[in-house]
Amino acid sequence: MPWGSFYAPISRPSPGTQVSVKSSLITMDANERTPLLKKGQSYGGTTTATAAAAAAAAATLSDGYASESGADSSYGSENDSSSVKGDYAGRANAGMGKYRTHCCAYLQVMTFVLILAGGCVIATYLLIAESRIPAMQFSLDLVHRDIWSNVSVPLADFLNYTNVINIVIMHTGGAGCEKFDKCLQVLRELQKQYQKQLGNAQEVPFNFLIGGDRQTYEARGWNYESGLNWVARNATLVIAFIGNYTTLAPSALQLRSTLSLIAESVRQKKLQRQYKIYGLQNLTNSEDDGKALFSAISQWTQFEGLIQVL
Repeated sequence: MPWGSFYAPISRPSPGTQVSVKSSLITMDANERTPLLKKGQSYGGTTTATAAAAAAAAATLSDGYASESGADSSYGSENDSSSVKGDYAGRANAGMGKYRTHCCAYLQVMTFVLILAGGCVIATYLLIAESRIPAMQFSLDLVHRDIWSNVSVPLADFLNYTNVINIVIMHTGGAGCEKFDKCLQVLRELQKQYQKQLGNAQEVPFNFLIGGDRQTYEARGWNYESGLNWVARNATLVIAFIGNYTTLAPSALQLRSTLSLIAESVRQKKLQRQYKIYGLQNLTNSEDDGKALFSAISQWTQFEGLIQVL
């Protein structure tokens, strides 16, 4: 028995060897440890001393040891109560420790999950943003003047790019081109026509030209003023589409090349960020001169309207 018991089992001999036991009455004073016994009374026909001795012997035989004091062998004593309370308190502390451990583990797992979810959200956003970049970015395929022109240096004033705030767009009105070789041929023919009027040292009056092959061709470029009399030369870049775009609009690739050129001009600080776009319409050719072209560029945010000349 773990705490000792007054009601310990007593080993009895077999019936064949059992002898009669005489009961004797021994008077004893009642005390606080035997509240059920009163003076002059016995329990179960045996003396209190005999019963106590038998119980002690049985407890020794069954538990393998004897209690050191009566207080240790009494059930429900203060020592027993403190022992039970201590046991319960230890188990409670152990339970709280396990609970704290589980809570910490749960918080760690949740933190990891939240970090992982945040990383996935950021990665998804970056992938979506990256997928949209090709639609917003443009590539500039620029063909320099020395590849097609016979003019080494245009006879024009230098262009002060800090003043450049206008973009003027027009078309050449003549033959167009869809391939690189054809565009070079058309440009050289256009240059010859212009030089017959103004001299062999003259360059075509445009800063840049856009071909049907989506190439951008440099004429006077960013460094020299255009040759047009109808614009503010010292504050304007003139871009011409090679061909006639009165009834047929330029392709999406040509328009994108134009936007690429404008963006590159801003990036290189050859054009102010607050630039404005105008269309130059030559009414001498027809009243609808460049109508399809101007209808296309009128959708751009910076478009300000038409400059009409005779």
